Amino acid sequence: IPSKSYGADDWMDTDPNDFNKDLTDKNKEYDYNIKPLARLMKYWNAQNRYIYDSFKLEKWIIEQTFYGPGFFSSPELKHCLYQCFENLNTGHLSVSSADKVNRAKQIVIRTKLLEDQQQQALAENELKKLIPDIAQKSLADILYGS
Repeated sequence: IPSKSYGADDWMDTDPNDFNKDLTDKNKEYDYNIKPLARLMKYWNAQNRYIYDSFKLEKWIIEQTFYGPGFFSSPELKHCLYQCFENLNTGHLSVSSADKVNRAKQIVIRTKLLEDQQQQALAENELKKLIPDIAQKSLADILYGS
């Protein structure tokens, strides 16, 4: 596919069949949370003027390992989302892009703290700062099943 980071004649190597298989396998491994996670992360990325290359972001998500709240528990979508934001690298970004990522990381920290304090409504309001409502459905509805 064409590479946006270089000139019009530059191309990025892809293998769609292998990528789709990896995505499907990872999605099954994590109780079908990876595809929705990728869509949420790509939506956030698009809302922030494509801080990360969309395809590379999706590949990066597939490479992540996600953990549930308990040792043997499978992570919910919200845990996967939080871990993605916590693990985003800002070292190669411009100052303004790094600021957007760091803002997202702070929102995740506050949201998790509010959840720990059983303040669900405030946690949901905090999440709205991260990803605004999507097609008449709030992020809280998606993550919490409200």
